[in-house]
Amino acid sequence: NGDFAIDSDWVKLGLGTISGGVGTITGDATTGNRLQQNTVLIVGYKYMRSYDILTNTLVGGASPSRISDTSNVIDLVDSVGVNSDIFESLSANFSFRTKSVITSGSITIDYCSIKRILQAP
Repeated sequence: NGDFAIDSDWVKLGLGTISGGVGTITGDATTGNRLQQNTVLIVGYKYMRSYDILTNTLVGGASPSRISDTSNVIDLVDSVGVNSDIFESLSANFSFRTKSVITSGSITIDYCSIKRILQAP
């Protein structure tokens, strides 16, 4: 599910919402606000993730890493535009989560693609 078009493909926790084909996470100084997909990765494999941030009004913390993938313990770039990273999966899940230092504001994500690139040794 690359574009948040199918709401039921995502677990919405805390202040994570999906509407109009985009995902939005609002910050409120907790770690429970996230959008997550479960059992989509294979632990120990490497993946390339690309995601498109439409807006970012998060307040608090140090940009560019005010969001994270809590399932795989990775800080994510929160700059508006297309961002990407390569990571080794520590979990079958992945998520977009606001960090606890975020006191207000929100981030809107339009697209997310995760592709397996190779198996870790």
